[in-house]
Amino acid sequence: MKKFLSVVAALSLVLIATPQATATPLKQAAKPQLVIGYISGGEASPYVHQVTLALRVEAKKQGVKLVECDTNFLTDKALECAKTVYAAHPKAMINWQFDPTASKKVCSNYNNLPTVTIDTPNDPCAKVFVGANNLQAGLTAGDYLGKWTKKNLNCVYDLFFAVELPTLVDINKKRAGGTRTGFEKICGAIPDSKYKIIDKTNGGSDPVENIRRQVTDNLTANPGAHAVLGSSPFSDGDAIAFTKAFDTAGRGTDLKAILPQGAEEVGHSYIRSDARWIGSVGYFPERYGVLVIPAAIKLAQGKKVAKEILTVHEVVDLGNIDRIYPIKK
Repeated sequence: MKKFLSVVAALSLVLIATPQATATPLKQAAKPQLVIGYISGGEASPYVHQVTLALRVEAKKQGVKLVECDTNFLTDKALECAKTVYAAHPKAMINWQFDPTASKKVCSNYNNLPTVTIDTPNDPCAKVFVGANNLQAGLTAGDYLGKWTKKNLNCVYDLFFAVELPTLVDINKKRAGGTRTGFEKICGAIPDSKYKIIDKTNGGSDPVENIRRQVTDNLTANPGAHAVLGSSPFSDGDAIAFTKAFDTAGRGTDLKAILPQGAEEVGHSYIRSDARWIGSVGYFPERYGVLVIPAAIKLAQGKKVAKEILTVHEVVDLGNIDRIYPIKK
């Protein structure tokens, strides 16, 4: 009996001392990171760059690899960017190149991947448009500028300078044309002799220089114009170039009011400190990331997405800028 108990005890010690086999869980292979391509219209534009920053933030948040290429406002570069980005094997594209005549070839260069287009038409590959409600933005700008002009100048002015982008026919008609329509509802028709188009593409790929030159030329040709109004429907950056052209020409006091569209960060100090900047229509570029990236992810996954995702616009002025864009401490 004692011998039997000794054997049992010995076996027990062996069992205790012997580590029990445990099942080793199989490691699941990590899912490949989703790649989204992004063709930027031109990072030299403060507005475009602010949108790009918002896209990067949201892409990182969503765990998406964003492969970028900057066209610098050049069609040839857009065609090259399409091939460069496609080489990274994206599942969907974000396309913001500005030449509608080249959109078909740009799409072809990235094999017509499903596309979110920002603010500009990029057929035939665009499945979703994200961006401005261009007509609403234009009418909002014109109404605000018209009411200011009626209150402060009794609708009496010498010239109306309008920065335009004629290559984007539909968008230009809605933004610049909408501004004119909204203004004319308050102050009556603008005579063609007073309406001076500043074509930001006229002269080369540097819109700032193009604006500066044309504003200067128009001021030189109209030395007696001492009450000038300004419309800048495509960015606050354009409006800064516009304003500086007046100042450099020694005609700063002749610019009575300018109302840009964009309200991007670069213009905030002007709204706060330059009385000629009566406001800027908000396009809220910092919000584009949460609109564009989720839409691109859904396209990459073959899911349905609304055809249009539009910004709701309002004028950012001295009365509300600190609420919408508090000063960073």
